Amino acid sequence: MKITSLAITAGLLFAGCQAQEKPKKEAAKTEKVEQRKQEEVKKAEEKAKQEAEEQARQEQAAKEEQQRQEAEAQRQAEEKAKQEEKAKQELEAKKKTKENDESIEQASKEVGPEWEAYQEEQIRKHDEEEKRLEEEGLEYARKKAQAFEKKELEKMSCDDAKNVLDQLKKSEPHQATNQSIAQYQEKVNMCEKEQ
Repeated sequence: MKITSLAITAGLLFAGCQAQEKPKKEAAKTEKVEQRKQEEVKKAEEKAKQEAEEQARQEQAAKEEQQRQEAEAQRQAEEKAKQEEKAKQELEAKKKTKENDESIEQASKEVGPEWEAYQEEQIRKHDEEEKRLEEEGLEYARKKAQAFEKKELEKMSCDDAKNVLDQLKKSEPHQATNQSIAQYQEKVNMCEKEQ
């Protein structure tokens, strides 16, 4: 009876251990399944995030491409409008020139030699006026240059004036050079009197 009770006790202990082992195995198995599910969920979330980012990139690229195409279409439309406007203006200018030429030709036919004489007189007056203005401009520039040179000469030292006078005497004779020589000679003479 002792052996039997001992066997029963051992059997109960073994069964108890197995009973305790089974829930532990089940728990470990469940934990692994949970862990695997969480990993799969995490992978799915990452994949979904990557796909969303990729889709957002593609949408942004498509949007930018559409904007670029719209801008290019706008630029081409503006360029075409400019070209059309330029062509229109050129056509109008040619038309006006042709009308003016025809009108002048008609007027010269009607007026004849009187018109030609009038035109020649206008051209001569215009040329004379241009020549007069050019001479006045040159005279004004010459006077300004002389006034500037005179001021500079007044500020100049005697030694500098002598050096410039020597250089002017060595240069080719010219009306402006001769005037400058006279001015510098006067400055040098004044310097010599002061000494």
